[in-house]
Amino acid sequence: MRLLRFALPAIALAALTLPGAAQAQEYYYEQGVPTQPVRLPSSQLDEIAELVKQKLDRDSSGSPKGDVWEDTSGEKWSLRWGGRMMFDYVMWGSHDPAFGDLENYAELRRGAIFVSGSGYGVYDFKLQFDFSADNDPTFTVNSPFTGMKDVYIGIHEIPLLGYVRFGHYKAPFGLEQLTSSRFITFMERSLPDVYTPGREVGVTAYNHSASGNVTWAYGVFFDGMSESLKQIVSDNMGAQFVGRITWTPIYDEPSNGRYLVHVGGGVRYVNDRNSTLTLRVRPETHEGPRFLDYLGIPANPIQSLTVANAELAVVWGPFSIQGEGFVNSVNTAATGRHEIYGAYAQASFFLTGENRKYERGTGIFGRVTPHSNFFLLPGCKGAGALELKARWSYLDAGQLRVGAGFTPDAFPANADQLNHMAFGFNWHWNPYTRVMFDYWHSWHRFNGVVNQANLFGIRMQLDF
Repeated sequence: MRLLRFALPAIALAALTLPGAAQAQEYYYEQGVPTQPVRLPSSQLDEIAELVKQKLDRDSSGSPKGDVWEDTSGEKWSLRWGGRMMFDYVMWGSHDPAFGDLENYAELRRGAIFVSGSGYGVYDFKLQFDFSADNDPTFTVNSPFTGMKDVYIGIHEIPLLGYVRFGHYKAPFGLEQLTSSRFITFMERSLPDVYTPGREVGVTAYNHSASGNVTWAYGVFFDGMSESLKQIVSDNMGAQFVGRITWTPIYDEPSNGRYLVHVGGGVRYVNDRNSTLTLRVRPETHEGPRFLDYLGIPANPIQSLTVANAELAVVWGPFSIQGEGFVNSVNTAATGRHEIYGAYAQASFFLTGENRKYERGTGIFGRVTPHSNFFLLPGCKGAGALELKARWSYLDAGQLRVGAGFTPDAFPANADQLNHMAFGFNWHWNPYTRVMFDYWHSWHRFNGVVNQANLFGIRMQLDF
């Protein structure tokens, strides 16, 4: 019947446009009644021909076949808005006196709102602000501008490049860093996240294979731009190149990625930085003392910085593992090249049978959807999703020394290490609300002396 629907207009058109066919038949029959032939003006014949062509150029669903251009100049922006709220309470347990007086804290960790949009066929944008009281990563500036997060515009379907984005956003480096704070497994990211660039100002191209199994992204960014002011005024602006590639050699299509293996890697190269190294690390908390605190040495500027990482993640039903390793190679004018390291490994298991969601085509993890939302009603209840978790992370700054710069001979590798173990569980009430419970145990080794501390944390999180 579908073929007949398309064929009849074409046959009618041929009969109307061929003189021989019109002359050979004097009458047309409609419901058994003979009628005189209908002769149409050429303008109407052209309109009928165009309608037939449009029919033949579309598939059974009515969508255009192949690369059919559509005029989008009359479109307007399609807007979406949303946000996130995260309330934290962190309490210090027992700790060694070397850490000083460690105080508990409660805070609005994130209170963000955004508007995003797409339109005109290939364009999109996002504007996001975080209104929490303390959102500057250096914790030295408090101004209305410190809350400006994602601010970018993007263009899709550029030949060879794919999707290109301009503005302020996360540089493509690090599986855990690129996974949204709404979907990370623990309250804070692991220790070696300090090696990732985070949000920068620049331009990036994103693309992936037809199946989505392979993704790649690369971009160029300013270096040394103030995170709080989003500007740099200098005749010696640094530049950095960032790139990442991922591959899922195993991906179960029928289950939409319930079983998969992810591997990836990235590189970050900063040239002509002409500045000092700053490495300030808390024990996976947002407030409190820094267990590693290197502010840099003005007399020993960095000429270049190269960070490389490797990624591995496996999701096998309700069980998952994830890990990354980092090598940070720093080249200084006075003492040459030195390397510092970091790594983490984590595992999680859903007691209620869910699995972590993987975003194919971007190579990151996304939103968990419980089999049943949490609710309590008379004679009816839902459990939500319950996820157990554990993680070890590690940072080695053995070739750095506070106040003295790089002294590898007097200060050998492994002399300054920070280790962190974390355990807990996440209770996903629904896809947009969860409660997180974390316990941390940190130990800091400095020239053979080990100091330890314990912490407890809870987060109430909602996004929309």
